[in-house]
Amino acid sequence: METITKKFYLKLGISGKDFLAINKELAFPIGLKLSPFARPRRIEMLNESIAWPKGKNQKKRKITEIYKSDNFVIAVGKPGKEAAPDFKRKHYITGKTMNNKNDMNPFIMINEKKVGDDLTFGALFEQIEHLIRADMFGLEILGMLIFRMAFMLDHK
Repeated sequence: METITKKFYLKLGISGKDFLAINKELAFPIGLKLSPFARPRRIEMLNESIAWPKGKNQKKRKITEIYKSDNFVIAVGKPGKEAAPDFKRKHYITGKTMNNKNDMNPFIMINEKKVGDDLTFGALFEQIEHLIRADMFGLEILGMLIFRMAFMLDHK
């Protein structure tokens, strides 16, 4: 199996050395029970994000930087569109029609300027879908990172 996998990546232009380095970096301990490992980290993350400052409305969002590297920033603005009083959806557990008071809007900034428009999940996934044709290896790495995020493997 490993030989077939290596051949696949070699065809994509990924060297054996790079393949092994990436595999080592993204591997997780064998025998780790993912959900029990992730549960307390998810609770910690949710409590932290709920406590971030919140503006009065979408035009006066409070910004919290999540990650910064040089002139590149990943941030969220609170409240998000689902927090608006007129935004109503059925709660997935209770079935009660309500807004999402803890919603926030993620975005990227470069040189203190927001990049692009606010994206819906549909628009975001459309952009990810384009990776299938543009960069299969990039799509695989993104998939591995999303998996790692889901189980909080790199959360600090």
